[in-house]
Amino acid sequence: MSRPLSIKSKETVMAIDEAPALLVQRFNFNPNLGTEKVMELGNDEAVEIVPNDIITNNVSFDTNDWGIVDLFGMLVGQVPGTFNNATFNKDSLSGANSYGNIMIYENQDDGTLIQSVLLPAAKIQSFTWTYDARAFATESYNLMAKEDYSFVGTYAPTFVFKGTYATSSTFTVTDTDLVTADGLLLVINGMVYDSSYISTIASGTVTVTGIALEATDKIALIANKSAAILNMLDNTGIGGLRGRSIKVELKIEAENAEEFIRLQNVTVNGNVDQTELAEISGGFLGYDYDDFSITVNATSLKTDLYEYARICGITTAQWAARDTTGQLWSILDGLNTDLSIIVHIFDDYTQANEIKTITVTGLRISDNGRSCDVPGRGEVTWAFDGDKFTVEGHGELGRLVDPEQTLYTVL
Repeated sequence: MSRPLSIKSKETVMAIDEAPALLVQRFNFNPNLGTEKVMELGNDEAVEIVPNDIITNNVSFDTNDWGIVDLFGMLVGQVPGTFNNATFNKDSLSGANSYGNIMIYENQDDGTLIQSVLLPAAKIQSFTWTYDARAFATESYNLMAKEDYSFVGTYAPTFVFKGTYATSSTFTVTDTDLVTADGLLLVINGMVYDSSYISTIASGTVTVTGIALEATDKIALIANKSAAILNMLDNTGIGGLRGRSIKVELKIEAENAEEFIRLQNVTVNGNVDQTELAEISGGFLGYDYDDFSITVNATSLKTDLYEYARICGITTAQWAARDTTGQLWSILDGLNTDLSIIVHIFDDYTQANEIKTITVTGLRISDNGRSCDVPGRGEVTWAFDGDKFTVEGHGELGRLVDPEQTLYTVL
């Protein structure tokens, strides 16, 4: 086989465990390689350049937000049984097995799959969900995975098969055609094991050796399907959602939520504080969850000070009477106000079918800036800090066709 001139985006597929990731616009990964130069007294040259032997991968990717929660669910290892019908929150990020196994597949121009890469146990480090008056809504994720594994030639069609615990030495997979020779790796609770730990594979049952399985284990078999071809995506329906498909509300204390008007953009930034753990001999163990924080940033056109006044304790009645009684407040009056931001996502601009809702609660205002320049318009910037959120899917999408596509076809 001749070497391809290049690998195009249309010939690249990203998958998380057993499912393709749809509407991905960009991905990147790079290993945290490193070396240390060892010197010694009396020697003007390096004794040795010693490589780092604990390798992790920084992984990032961007997608258009098309109103589903399943992508987030796959990344935290909690895929719902019914498409886009689940609720996730910050606790979804905290489990030891809150990760997904990412595969990158690359074809050459004639459609032949020539290589694939496994990024095992990819765990969210941060995420940004962005909504804009004119641009597409997007989701961006930064993850940390273990060392990457590359598969070429007849090993290129290698896939992730999620395992279901059976006994302390066996688990089952849905593909009953796999045989022992197909098994390449195991990923169990974020740890990667080579094929020497695979005893047999037959009729969908995998027998392991040297590992005592438990019912709570998260198990994946990485296996080769040499007779399979990669299915390129044929997604039709929702390609992206712009500002008219989004509604953002501000909720102050226990009062009813009200639409946050004149908004130009809103970003929801989540950050997971985790500690990298390693051990002598075994090396990298994984990331242990410590804490979570979330910030909502927004920019709005400058209009009256209604939202600012409400945050600072001015009631709706006082605001309504402002032309006759006048009101005075300080930012200090709003520092302890309990706030929520609610982002409603619909499948089109009619806002008739809500498909996803993001609710960020327990927020406090942390910034309120105002600016104006010539010849532009005045703008207001907002920032709210907190540590609680939920993201909820509301079932099937009205305009989406065939959301659950399969990765491969056996020839």
